[in-house]
Amino acid sequence: MWPSTGRVLPCAMCGKTSRVHIRRVPGYFNIGLLHTAVQGQAYHDPYAPCHIDDLRRKGYDYWALGHVHMRQILHEYPHIVYPGNLQGRHIRETGAKGCTVVRVDGGRVTEMWQQPLDVLRWEVCDVAIDGVTDLEEVADRAATSLAALANAHPGYPLAVRVVLQGETEIHGMLLGDEDRVYAEMIGVGQDIGSNIWIEQVRIETKRLCQGNTLTMRHRTGSSAHYRLRVAIWHCWMTL
Repeated sequence: MWPSTGRVLPCAMCGKTSRVHIRRVPGYFNIGLLHTAVQGQAYHDPYAPCHIDDLRRKGYDYWALGHVHMRQILHEYPHIVYPGNLQGRHIRETGAKGCTVVRVDGGRVTEMWQQPLDVLRWEVCDVAIDGVTDLEEVADRAATSLAALANAHPGYPLAVRVVLQGETEIHGMLLGDEDRVYAEMIGVGQDIGSNIWIEQVRIETKRLCQGNTLTMRHRTGSSAHYRLRVAIWHCWMTL
């Protein structure tokens, strides 16, 4: 029986360093659970911030951290790990999600791996369309990229953002007929399989204009169209 040494710490998004006052228990594998933003975590609120050295000095054997939803191993021996979240919630949480399984022998971490637990995955699919001359060729290239993505996640429904990139003479046509482009990408996804939903299409193409490069970035669909697509996706997932 392991002794209960846990304690709820009064942490808030106050910018102050999180402090853990519980000492390690000799003779046991000591695990620390902490919801914190370790220094260096970009694009995250500084919730109960701390430094890796703060955690190392406690003498614990393993730190299981929360707050950052991307899996990261910040340090080994002692292991300081963000396992990430169990399920991606939006396009900024791409890839496989799940838990970290840790094997301990003789008071020491001997093995550690990620165990997928998610039921749906978000992905960004970059499609290079340099040199294409018509939308059919764009669709062919998108089909190749989406098929590779589907093969990398067999059995999983995918919510995919397609990003069209490159220098092409049909740059203006893509921007001028975005509904057609979006419909074409939906068709490509359906041809590959029923598990692919096109969340959005972004047009980040370029055209050469008298030696200068003109870059245009655009995303298809209004916010109302986006909400409608999300509603359709949720209905499809409940069938």
